Formats: sequence, structure tokens, C-alpha cells
Amino acid sequence: MIRNRNGAGAGIISIPSPSPKPSFTSNQYPNPNPNPNCGTITSMVVSSAMVALFLHHFMLPPSTPVVPVQAESSYVGSLSVKVDKQLFAATVPRGTRRVPMLVLSLTASCEADVHVDSLTLKRVGMGNSLDIAAVYAMSGTRRISRARTVSRRDGLLQLRLNRFIVPACMTIPVEVQADFSTDAAVAGEHRLRLQSVDAGEAHTTVSPSRMPVIRRTAGPLLGIIEVEYLQINTPIRFGSNRTVSRIKLTANRDNNHAISAIRFTNDGSARGDSLQNLRIETSRDGQISHTAASLDGSSVYLKIKPPLILRQNQSRTLLLKTDIMSGVNKTIQFVIEEPSDIVSNIVRRR
Repeated sequence: MIRNRNGAGAGIISIPSPSPKPSFTSNQYPNPNPNPNCGTITSMVVSSAMVALFLHHFMLPPSTPVVPVQAESSYVGSLSVKVDKQLFAATVPRGTRRVPMLVLSLTASCEADVHVDSLTLKRVGMGNSLDIAAVYAMSGTRRISRARTVSRRDGLLQLRLNRFIVPACMTIPVEVQADFSTDAAVAGEHRLRLQSVDAGEAHTTVSPSRMPVIRRTAGPLLGIIEVEYLQINTPIRFGSNRTVSRIKLTANRDNNHAISAIRFTNDGSARGDSLQNLRIETSRDGQISHTAASLDGSSVYLKIKPPLILRQNQSRTLLLKTDIMSGVNKTIQFVIEEPSDIVSNIVRRR
């Protein structure tokens, strides 16, 4: 109920229509010329004069050019790239993964964030390109590109970065790493040289550097860890403490391994907070990793502390557990996307 100022209850409030414009009769404004034809002719002459006056003063001359208005382009900033530090030359056993090849320092100017699209590299040295099984870029523990192989023809490769942004006024280190083949030739020499950086419209400056670090393949073959995906025995439903992946890790007969971290990547559509409290468990030891609050995009990096010891010829089954918070039109299929996503070190026999 709506009340008026006097406090009395008001039922239906009617809003009146706007008042009509007043109409004038011939008695109010008499025509000084009683001849209707004469009045009509006078009106036509006045109207024609007004139109001519308007055209004379307000129309543009035919020769006046029309200049289009262009929108001002926004400044996109600039990017400075340099080799941050020189790595020491080292001998690399065949089958070694995550070997540092280049450490880059990417600095954005203070005008705007810079989106870095790709890095172009060139392998040089007295060795076969097939000795390097894969090359990829890392930012901390996050792999920011898919692994790529080296071209046999010219030694070039391009790493396309996955949504990598350098914030304005900040410097982000990027490490280029390589996995060496298990059948790499002994005494092969390999270097990776930075050729160019694609940062879209941002102006990019690559500082010159000395000869990149050399890696020589030698020594015995390192042990191999095989990954097998097992069937999940229970349905995947909305709720807490759900098993979303079962994998079996098996070491060959060459060495013992200490596994310190694993990155799982979801090939399905679930992203971010759709999955929460992710962790690795085993049926014998329970939880063996820290708990990640949610997915980082489509993947999760889980540290295992203390490291999981996988002895030669031994197999261990790992369970990826999570709380599923959104199940509408979401799919889940976890994989180990790259061999380097399993972080392990050789445990020497005493």
C-alpha cells in the first residue's frame, strides 16, 4: 500500500496524461488577407526562400574532402630477453630428462603486460639431432610449452608457449630443458641457441650472449620408468574423496628411482575449481603427496615428500584423489602428458 503525505491510505494512483498542446482557431489569429489563394502563394514563397538560405549557408562545397577518423592505437609495451646466467658444461647420461639447456630472463616494460607466444631455438654442435628426444620450456615447476623435437634438416624448433604473460615492470625466468634419448650416441655434443622471441605486437629486444652451454652424452644408460593407466573400479561422481586416476609405475632392471613429484594433466573439460583438494595416495601408505587446492588450469603439480622409492623391477600403483565440486557437462581423463612430468632421480646402489 502507498500512503500520501497526510498518512491516509492510497489505493490506485492514477497518473494523468500530458496536457494536449493548445490549438488556435481562426478567431484567435485572423488571416489579414481574406483571399485564401493569396495566403497559399505567400506561404510557398517564404518556404522556398528559407530552404535556399539553408542550402547556401550550411551545405558543404562539393570540393571539400571527407577525412576518415581513425582510432588511436593503444601501446602494448616492450619485452627484453637475455640469457640470465651461463650454465656449466656437463656430461649427460643417455636417457636423462629435464636437462637445463638455456636460462632466459624475460622483462616487460611498465606500460603493459606482454603476452609471449613462442620461442625459436636452434640446436648446434657435433652431434645428431635425434640424440635429443624432446625440448620444452619451464617457468618454475610449471611446464609452459608442449615438448618438441629438433628438426633433422636445420636444427630449428619452435616452442609455442601456453598462455604465458610477463606482467608489466616484472622479470620472469624461463628455463629451456631437454630430454635425451635412451639410444643417444656416446660423445655427442649439443647446444641450444635462442634465435628469436615472438611477443605479438610488443617490441622485443634479445640481448646477445656468449656461446650457450654444451652437453655431451656419455656414460651408462639410466633406468626407465614405464607408466600404465589402470581402470578405475568405482564410478566418478560429484562429491568428496573421489578417485579420478589410477596409474602403475614400473622401473626396469637398471636402477632404483626416487620420485619427488608428478604432474597430472586433465584431457577432459574440467578446469580450475571444478576439482579441489587433489592428492596422491597408495593403498599401503595412504596419502604420499601434499594437497593442491585446485587445478592450475588443466593440470596439477603434486610434490611427494619424502620421495617415493621405486626399486628396479618394482611396480607401484598410485591413486589420484580429489573432491569433485562441479559435475555438469564436465569430463575427466588424467594423463601424464610428457615423460618429464614425472620428476625422479637415480638412487645409487650401495
